[in-house]
Amino acid sequence: VLNLQDSIFELKTLLDYYEGLYSDFDEEKRGKKEYERGIINVTERISKVSSIVRNLYAEIDDIKDKKYYIVKERKDYNLSDLKSYFEELYR
Repeated sequence: VLNLQDSIFELKTLLDYYEGLYSDFDEEKRGKKEYERGIINVTERISKVSSIVRNLYAEIDDIKDKKYYIVKERKDYNLSDLKSYFEELYR
């Protein structure tokens, strides 16, 4: 009877161990899926930010070209004239 009780105890111990092991594996699977989803979100955000930065650099180049044209065209200018000119351009 004692040997049978020891065997049942060992079986319960093994069962608890394997259940814990499988639950850990399930948690790892869920964590991996969440991590992969996070990477996809970060990648999408990086591409959006890169696009915005490229557009900003293009706008900066356009503004520099227009400012150079204004300065070259008008020798007597002041800052308020430049400001009003750029406001008119981007309306």
